This record gives sequence, structure tokens and C-alpha cells, in this order.
Amino acid sequence: MVKFKLLPYIKKLKFQKIKSVVTGRKTRPPVIYAAIVLAVLLPIIYIVNNRPEESEAGWFDDNWSYRQRVPITNAGTAQTNFQVNFIFDTSTLITAGKMQADCDDIRIVAENGQVLPHWIEKLASSACGVTTTKIWTKAPSIPTTGANIYIYYGNASATNVESGKNTFEYFDDFNSSSLDTGMWTEVDTPAEIAQTGGKLVFTGGTTGAWDQAVYFNSDIARADTTMEFDYQWTSNNASFDALMFGWKDAGTGPSYTNLVYG
Repeated sequence: MVKFKLLPYIKKLKFQKIKSVVTGRKTRPPVIYAAIVLAVLLPIIYIVNNRPEESEAGWFDDNWSYRQRVPITNAGTAQTNFQVNFIFDTSTLITAGKMQADCDDIRIVAENGQVLPHWIEKLASSACGVTTTKIWTKAPSIPTTGANIYIYYGNASATNVESGKNTFEYFDDFNSSSLDTGMWTEVDTPAEIAQTGGKLVFTGGTTGAWDQAVYFNSDIARADTTMEFDYQWTSNNASFDALMFGWKDAGTGPSYTNLVYG
């Protein structure tokens, strides 16, 4: 897998009848009592009705039973369409029957009600059903003061809307039957690269010729871009085992000498 990522308040005012108090003095006429009551209550009504309310996004869809607010902090410059991730305990919610066992009912929603794309990592330590599920989303706007997004869950009939392609700038989980040649160019004279079972498999030879490669077709600026990939290495020749992953300049071949790598 390769990823390129960068209530309203219910206000209630209770009116009670005022009982007359008998004293040794003459009592004021009832109309004066009424005036005094109104004079006292009207400022209270004004203050209550004009009290600032907490700013909280409205519920995006009544078919979802639960939500939690996820604050996003920003110590840098304002960002737009920016990938962020957060850790969320899906295990406890699934056990409690508040979330589907496969996390299909998760929705990530902006404060304005816009449903945002999301993708859940598939590693055992960060997948659905654990206490450290890692969820990626693309936030439409993150000002320097930060922003809030909401995670909704609790809809037994919801279907999966996860999309790595919509979340990241470029994404491939290699789940199709063959390599996406619109995204990748394969250099594989000995035919030792195959896409199978959600993996891109390199079956290395023993010549040390470095004659196999897959490279991305689009040009990507090196600045402000993060590349991530998950891989598993099984050695079949200790003398020649190696894997290189990095940038190559446009127009150059896939040789390791053209890669910028660490």
C-alpha cells in the first residue's frame, strides 16, 4: 500500500404568584406590585435571552445516534484540503453495540455539516476494532486557531464509504486484479512484479541487475509532500536483497542512481 499524504440552551423562566404579606403598614395597591415584578423580571428575561450560546454544529443526520467532537490544532499556517489523522477507540464502542463491527457506519463531518472523506488504516495496531484505530480525513479548512470535526457512528444500516483515493492526493491499495497503469509505470523485463491479494509483490532475482521498478506517472513536487507505504520483506537472496523507495527526476530512468533516498 502506498499513500501520498500530506444545545442550544432550553431556556425556562418560571413565574410564581406573589403572596401578600400582612404587616402593620398599608400595603401598596396590586398594580404597584405588578409594576415592581415586571421591573425585576424584565431585566432577567433580557439577560437570559441575550446570553451567548455555545457554538456547536447541528446534527448532520438523525439516522446516526452518536457523535464525538475531534479538535484539530494548528501550530503553523492556515491550511486547506489538508490530510490529518486521529486515534479513536472503536473497540469499546463496538463491544457496547454503539458501532458496527466493521466500522462501516463511521462518518467524518465538518462543522458546517459537510461529510468529509475518510480512510482507516489497515495495520493490526490501527485498524477497525482496536483501541488505537487511526482514521485519516481531509479537512477542508484549518485556520491557525484550529478547527473541529465530528465523528458520527451508531447506524446499523449504514454502508462503507471509506475512500483512500478521496482522502489523499494519491493512493493505491493494490486491491484490483492488475496494476493501475494510469497511475504507475512498470519496468519489469524479467516479469517478476505482480499485484495480488492487495499487495504489489516483487520476486527478486539473483543477478543483482536492479532491473525491476515501478514508478509513479505524475510529477510531484518534493516540497511539502509526505510519502508513506507499508511493506513486508521476505529474503530469498541475502547477497542482493534490497528495496529502494524515493524520488526520481522527471525524464530519468528508474535506476537506483536516479533516486533521492536516505
